[in-house]
Amino acid sequence: MLHHTGILVGRRLGLALLGGAAALCILASGGLAATIITVDPPGSSATQVLAIDDAGTVTGWYFDGQVVHGFVRTRDGTITAFDPPGSGYTTGDDINQKGAVSGMWYDGSMNHGFLRTRRGKYQTFDPAGSMQTDARSVNGEGMIGGFYYDHNSILHGFVRAPDGTLTAFDPDGGTGTSVESINAAGTVVGSYHIGGAYYGFTRSADGTITSFQMAGEATFAYGINDSGTATGSYIDSSDGHPHGYVRAKDGSFVSFDPASSSSTRAQAINARGTIAGYYGDDRGGPHGFVRAANGKITSFDGPGAVNTFVNGINKHGAVVGWYVDSNNVSHGYLRMP
Repeated sequence: MLHHTGILVGRRLGLALLGGAAALCILASGGLAATIITVDPPGSSATQVLAIDDAGTVTGWYFDGQVVHGFVRTRDGTITAFDPPGSGYTTGDDINQKGAVSGMWYDGSMNHGFLRTRRGKYQTFDPAGSMQTDARSVNGEGMIGGFYYDHNSILHGFVRAPDGTLTAFDPDGGTGTSVESINAAGTVVGSYHIGGAYYGFTRSADGTITSFQMAGEATFAYGINDSGTATGSYIDSSDGHPHGYVRAKDGSFVSFDPASSSSTRAQAINARGTIAGYYGDDRGGPHGFVRAANGKITSFDGPGAVNTFVNGINKHGAVVGWYVDSNNVSHGYLRMP
């Protein structure tokens, strides 16, 4: 099973645009037109796009019917598949502004973290005692944030400096630490739990950890921008539903949900404070959404999608993720605002 939501692997109308990818202009709620570009590498039977840089290069993974491969797709539509040597499956989790990709690869017995340069050179690594490693996010200096499972299947966070130094950590008294995103300053964001209570946290480059909960409820943090503003979801005990939130560096919160939402996952935030994520409603879903810094929310779906997931956003507001069609096939996409 792949670690990303939506696919298990053993996980049109329009015009030709950007290297032959299928594109469809859709009318999103709120009356804003946007272009959805479907991203499926040649030979793919399932694809997920997981991250985008500010130049429009994306990364993710695809399944060719036998093996899961990582890939990058440049703005002109050129797709390059990749695998670290000896990999049985590979996922590109994040891409920085220099074109370096972080992610994980499988050697037949365990997952390892990796960093792939734009030129295709690899560094693979694991924190001491790791049995499974995932390099979830990389910043422009090559600093990586991620998580790993130890021999007792306990989850811990880690940061990896550009010189390769690895630092494992857990908030005081916490366990199940998951690092999801890192910003330019080296501050990471994620979640952990103590007993049955779940908290979001930030950890600055000097090791200072700040924990938080939205209104005293279970809180999960997924994204952080260079201003230190974080986003994620929390579960309200009064209704049992996940809601989105944005948390400023000073600790102030704003809760939000798309109209008619029954569950909201705020996944990523860009330098302008625009948030991207997905939500479910009485029509089913999930559906994708973007939330502008002024609070205006626009929802969207992939072409012919039954389910639409969102995983990343760049500074221009371009959003990436994947959608599942009526045949239960997963396609990657790039949504241009």
